[in-house]
Amino acid sequence: MTMPKNAIVTGAASGVGLCCARMLLGGNTQLAVIDIQPAALHAAFADVRDRVFSQTVDIAEPAACKAAVEAAIDALGRIDALLHFAAVWTSLWPFSHSMKE
Repeated sequence: MTMPKNAIVTGAASGVGLCCARMLLGGNTQLAVIDIQPAALHAAFADVRDRVFSQTVDIAEPAACKAAVEAAIDALGRIDALLHFAAVWTSLWPFSHSMKE
């Protein structure tokens, strides 16, 4: 598998986003990492600050997303991949409800 040279990872402060970001860093990818939680994002990448461009962004805001992508391009030169893991779960419907037979 060929690793991208530069990538954006959303939801990078925890869970699948963090795991994928760490995997990409192992393949020498330069990253722009995005999350809504600044403290968690800072802590998650404290050991590799020289290899990541961190941004606190609310991806529910279109203008903030546009600005984040433009800032990532400015920081990294170009973007080869986007890994989007940021999400807000307000309900697990239909998974939290059983179906009647």
